[in-house]
Amino acid sequence: MVLSFIGGSTVAAFVTRCLNWRRERIELTIKLTHDYLDTYYSLHVQVQILLAQQPDSWSINDTTHLIKLGNWFEIVSALYNTNNVDKSLIKRMGLDGLITEFYPAVNTPEVRQQLEDTVGQWKEMQVFFHNKKD
Repeated sequence: MVLSFIGGSTVAAFVTRCLNWRRERIELTIKLTHDYLDTYYSLHVQVQILLAQQPDSWSINDTTHLIKLGNWFEIVSALYNTNNVDKSLIKRMGLDGLITEFYPAVNTPEVRQQLEDTVGQWKEMQVFFHNKKD
């Protein structure tokens, strides 16, 4: 009797932990989406305009904007790669597509040179991109 109670308690604790972990992943994903819409959307639009221009015409401020967006995408990629966000929700919100468009656009010799190879430090985004490409 005691053994079944302990076993039942263990299962209940495990189920509760799994449900809490899923809820936390969903909450983090929603927060990331909110952050993108609230802070990074307008920055992303600016960066898209920049990427249509020659990198040698960018100002230091332009470069800073590009690096800021890239660093944010790097964080999202790291969370995605380590299963700390809800991947299906990331896909439905379109954040995965934004990253897979951004990474090859900045991973050119001209942009890498302009950013002093900051792109090479975005290892999580590189893994994310290559996993999504396959």
